Amino acid sequence: EVSYLRFPLYAAYHLNNLDKYGCSTFEELRGKFADTKIPKISAVVSNPSNGLRTSVLKYLLNRDMCVSGGSVHNNAGSVDDKLDFTSKYAIGMAFENLSKKSYITEKVYEVLAVNSVPFYWGASDIAEEFNPDSYIKFDVSNQDAAQKSCDDVLSLLTDQSRIDKMSRVDPITGFRSEKYIRDGKNILKNFIMNLVESK
Repeated sequence: EVSYLRFPLYAAYHLNNLDKYGCSTFEELRGKFADTKIPKISAVVSNPSNGLRTSVLKYLLNRDMCVSGGSVHNNAGSVDDKLDFTSKYAIGMAFENLSKKSYITEKVYEVLAVNSVPFYWGASDIAEEFNPDSYIKFDVSNQDAAQKSCDDVLSLLTDQSRIDKMSRVDPITGFRSEKYIRDGKNILKNFIMNLVESK
């Protein structure tokens, strides 16, 4: 019998962040980070293998709308605490290393956890995982759609009321991420107990 547990990478990061920041809930963690943000896009990109992500990052940097703290196109210096860095900016670039259904890492979660708005590319089913009203999805269906996505994220930087509205959206309640973020410890504990008992 094959035992299988889907436990997204962001859920493991969440458990770590609860410990790191001394919190017991997602909402308490979000409360640790200020609502006042610099109207720019943060990015922490350390892997240059995704050409699409690197191109978009360069496009945003060329318009002086992005602060990059990763090793790819860095213009911010070293970043000691990724959440703290991301929390300073209104929007956070959250592009996965690859686009694969249900492959959802810590990238989108980290931006949501600090009350910023993710600019997301990656899993096709992201709208099942997190509330689509809480992020902007990068549409790569064609060149016009991709340009429109970039224009949308840049225009968001000049629309404080829209930023406030999006950052106040509850990103998890009623979505697939809710069980992992609210009950991750018990999911892991029960899975391990069931494995032990089935031996």
